[in-house]
Amino acid sequence: LYRKYGYYQERGISVTLPGKDGAEKIRGMMAHLRACPPESLGGLRVTAVRDFDRSVRTENGVETPLDFPKSNVLYFELEEGNWVCVRPSGTEPKIKLYIASRGADQAQAAARNEAMAQAASALLKE
Repeated sequence: LYRKYGYYQERGISVTLPGKDGAEKIRGMMAHLRACPPESLGGLRVTAVRDFDRSVRTENGVETPLDFPKSNVLYFELEEGNWVCVRPSGTEPKIKLYIASRGADQAQAAARNEAMAQAASALLKE
């Protein structure tokens, strides 16, 4: 299976931002990511963005509808089957990152996962 499909690694990261200021920061982060999506994450080009709040997938400036319930979620499709998803928690003062990397071998999948995690975490500090 690994030879045919590659190696995968996933991780989740939660950033807690308590209080009213935290909730406003989280709203601001999501608004900024919608307005200015990254061109790359961890050295991998962002090929498309799924915005579940707007129910659209954007690739090369072309929007196509998504048939999913509306939700405050951004999903960044990266080259070679890698992806990063960002969403605020619905019950806690947190913003969450979900990261999935794919590599030709376990070392490449792990290295990509780490690079993507660092790049995605840095987005939340801008």
